[in-house]
Amino acid sequence: MKIKKIKSYLVPLQNYFLIISSIIFFQAIGIYDQKYCHEGKVSTLKCNLIKKSRINIPSKFVIKNLSELNTVVKNELSTSGRIVKNIEDTSNRFNSLKKGFNFYYEQGSRKNAGFLLLSAADPYKDGIPFVELWDMNNQKLIHKWQFKMRKFLSITGVKLNKNSVTFTHPLLLSDGSLILNSSVGTGPITKFSKDGEVLKFNSFYEFHHSLEKDYQEKIYAPIREKGKLHTDGFAILDKDLNILETHFLLDIFKSAGLDYFLYSEGATNDPFHINDVEPLRNNKETEFVLLSLAHQSSILAYDLKKRKVVWVLKGYGTKQHDADFIDKNGSHISIFDNNRLFPSTHFEPGNKVKHNIYRTINNLPSLNSKEKYETKIYNKASNHNEEKNLELSYIDFNFLDKKLIPRTVTEGLSDKIEKNNSIFVEETNYGRLLEIDFKEKKLLWEYINKDNDEKYYMMAWSRRLNDIPSFTIEKLISEK
Repeated sequence: MKIKKIKSYLVPLQNYFLIISSIIFFQAIGIYDQKYCHEGKVSTLKCNLIKKSRINIPSKFVIKNLSELNTVVKNELSTSGRIVKNIEDTSNRFNSLKKGFNFYYEQGSRKNAGFLLLSAADPYKDGIPFVELWDMNNQKLIHKWQFKMRKFLSITGVKLNKNSVTFTHPLLLSDGSLILNSSVGTGPITKFSKDGEVLKFNSFYEFHHSLEKDYQEKIYAPIREKGKLHTDGFAILDKDLNILETHFLLDIFKSAGLDYFLYSEGATNDPFHINDVEPLRNNKETEFVLLSLAHQSSILAYDLKKRKVVWVLKGYGTKQHDADFIDKNGSHISIFDNNRLFPSTHFEPGNKVKHNIYRTINNLPSLNSKEKYETKIYNKASNHNEEKNLELSYIDFNFLDKKLIPRTVTEGLSDKIEKNNSIFVEETNYGRLLEIDFKEKKLLWEYINKDNDEKYYMMAWSRRLNDIPSFTIEKLISEK
C-alpha cells in the first residue's frame, strides 16, 4: 500500500517536471532565437533549424504577451487621457529610441533649421499639456511655458482632468504670449502669457484643431456651435480673441451648389469635420483660405470677400488633415494625407493606415488672378483635361526603416521648410515628431514623447517656424 501511495505522488511530480522542463526548453530556444538569430535574418545551422522547425513559436507567444502585459500595466497606472492610442504598437516601434530628441546632425550645422514650438502631453507629469520653444540649429531649449492648469480650468469652466486637457497648435505672438485651442471639440481658444497665465479666452463656439494667423495678425480657427457637429465652419479673430467674421460650411456648400455632396444613405451629423484653415499670406489683406475637410476627403479654396468657392479637390487625400499653400499665388499646395484604409466590412471601422503621405499639387488656378471664375471641381477619379494638367508628387517615407515610417491614423500635420530642404511631420497618435531631408532622403531628427518608465503620450500639433524676431526671444528668456 505504501508503494502505491508513493507511486501516486510520483506521477503528478513527473508531470510537473515535464511541464517545467518543457517551458524552460522552449524559453531557452526563444532567448537563443532573439539573441543570435535576429528574427530569421541570420543564417547559421542552429538558426536555420529553429526557423524551419518553427519550434520558437510557443516562446515567441509567451514573450510577446508578457511584453504586451508589461506595457499595458505601465500605462494603465496613468490617469491621463493623453496616453497613446496603440500602446503595444508604439512600444514595438520606438523602444530602441531614447526619450526626447534624437538628433542625427551636428549642432550648428543646419543654419536654416529654424525653430520648433513643441506641443505635447508632458510624459513627466502624467499628460499635463506643455509647450516648448526649441532652436533647431543649435538643438537648444529657449523657453518652456508652465501653464497654471488649475486657474485655467477654474476660469474657463473646462470640465476635464488637467492631465486630459489638450493644448493644440500653439501660435506664438511677438510679445511671447501663446494662443492655443484646448481639448479638440470641447474647449475655448485661449491666450496665455509667457509665464502660463490665462490672459484671454473665448468660448462662444467650440474651437478645435488648427490655428493660423496671417500677416495682419488675424487668427483663423475651425469652429462649431456647441454640441452641434453639423455646424462646422471657421472664425477669424483678432489677437485679443474678438471674433471678426464667421463662415459656416453649410452656407458655403449651398451657395456653391455643392450641398449634394452631403446626401447619402449613411448621412452623418459630422459631414465635414473641418480640421484646418490656412490663409494665403501676403502683404495685403487676406482674401483666400484653404479648407481641409476630413470627412469629405476634400480641400477647398475659398474666397473670403466674395464668400465663394474657387475650386474643390476631391479624393487627393483620404481623411487628410493639414493643408498648406507652398507659393504666394495659391497654385501650389501640400497635403498631409493620413491615407486611411477604407473598411472592408461593417465590422471593420476605417481606423487603420498603411502609412502617411506628404502630397503636393501644382498648376492649380492662380488665386491672385483678377479674372472672373466659376467654381471648379477636381475629382481624382474623373481624369478630365484640367485634372491632367495638375502636377502631382508625393513622399511616402519608404526610404525610412519600416518601423519609422509615419502612420498616425487621426490628426497629424506636415510643414515644408524650403531653405532647410526638409519636411517636418507630427505623428500625433504615436507621440512622435520627425523631420527628413527631402533631397538626401534621410532622417534629420525625431522626438519620442515617453518617460523613464516607457510610458508614451500623444503630441498636440506642434509647429515649425522659419524665423522669430530677436526681441520676441529676448522677452522669452528674460526673467520678467
